[in-house]
Parts: sequence; C-alpha cells; structure tokens
Amino acid sequence: MVDMADVVYYPQYWDLCHRFFEESLLHITGISYPQMIMNHEIGLPVVHTECDYLLPLRYGDIINCTLWVDDVGESSTSWRYEYRNQKQELVWRGHVVTTCVNLKTFEKISLPDNIRTGLKACNSEEE
Repeated sequence: MVDMADVVYYPQYWDLCHRFFEESLLHITGISYPQMIMNHEIGLPVVHTECDYLLPLRYGDIINCTLWVDDVGESSTSWRYEYRNQKQELVWRGHVVTTCVNLKTFEKISLPDNIRTGLKACNSEEE
C-alpha cells in the first residue's frame, strides 16, 4: 500500500473505501454485499467519486474511517468518508455516489425497500 515515498499510494484510499463500504452494508441494510450480489442480483456500482488528500498516511499509521450516507434517492445513494490517523488528524475525505442496478441487465432499478430503509437510517440529514 505504501509507495517509494513511504506514503500510502493514492489508489489505495479508494480500495480501502470500497472495503469499508462492503463491510458496512451488512450493518446498515441487514444484507451483506455478497448476498446482495449473489442472492438478490442487485449491485451498487460507483457512478461518481471525488476526494481530498489532506495529510499523508505513512507505513504503520492506523486508519480510522467514518462512513455515512449523505443522500438516498430513488436508485442512487451518496456516501461520505473521512479517514483519520491515530492522532485523530483528518487525512482524507471522499464522496462516492452509487446507483442500484439489476446485475443481469445492468439497468438502473429502484432501491429495494429493505435496503432503502437501512440507508435512510444512516442518512446524515435524518439525524
């Protein structure tokens, strides 16, 4: 994950972002991402990303991620991420938009009610 400059290589932030997303889905929706994909044939592919790299992460640093839902649309979800190091310094923040698709056709579909309910419960606007 660390490049020759001894800092985390920038694409690794996005890989971690997806790992945090997958890990969180079970807690948010009650369905794991593998179950969503294999059993329900529903996917949440990314359609937009943006981020800010604020401080470098170095070998041995501990990443603490905060993930929340910014907005839930008919088929899309807007996610926010913040990574902090072991000193609680904000080192990275990202914004990701996913859309709900039928994995057989890859056509956009409405978020199923059970998934929407979990996402809305995490919506920062709902707090």
